[in-house]
Amino acid sequence: MKKILLGLFSLLFVSFFLLNGESVYADESEERSFVMIAPHLDLSIVSEEDMAILKSQGWDFTGEVPTLVQTEEELGFEIADSVVGTTIDLGDLFEDMDQADNHTQETYDTDFGVFSLPSQEHDGSGIYMPIFSAPPHGSKVYRDGDLVHCNRFNGPNSDNKHYSKSGTSLAKSLVNFYNSDCYYAVIRGICNEINDVCNTSTRYHRAWCSWQIGHKLAYHKH
Repeated sequence: MKKILLGLFSLLFVSFFLLNGESVYADESEERSFVMIAPHLDLSIVSEEDMAILKSQGWDFTGEVPTLVQTEEELGFEIADSVVGTTIDLGDLFEDMDQADNHTQETYDTDFGVFSLPSQEHDGSGIYMPIFSAPPHGSKVYRDGDLVHCNRFNGPNSDNKHYSKSGTSLAKSLVNFYNSDCYYAVIRGICNEINDVCNTSTRYHRAWCSWQIGHKLAYHKH
């Protein structure tokens, strides 16, 4: 008799919550994610090799705009609150970075504010180089230790070249960007907040995002 009463009570308890639009089995936690898009990518000129790599990275090409949905469960680490639920246009992000690089300060003071300069980051003369003017896009094969404007092309699939966002170069940029320093900095809410001033001063020096996530400023492939 007790088992019957207990069963009836449980049934009434569940029915009450279901009738009120709730479920006792509902997962109270919401999936935290954000989306990267590449609306400027011309699929007709993307090579088969690059397309295969992009698909392996998780890019979806079935919709009107190429998209890459990133969730905390897939990433294995926390997405910044400022990034959760947002859509980031990587073409625009790359362009902002390149424009910032083209407008770096020729002269700058030595007040580093709250930032301390990593002592190991010096050129051959022992002088710290916070500003760096990159060579023309795609013209240089970077090696470990080379100076960079931004480590946004040091992902595991990279061919060690820094490409622009135009034409066939955008596909290469996307391939090289995945799991790069900048990729991780974007997810942690760093790169997409300061990309317009990156590499423009002694405060926001070259490879600033790499430094912020604990990586070295020089080029290094993951």
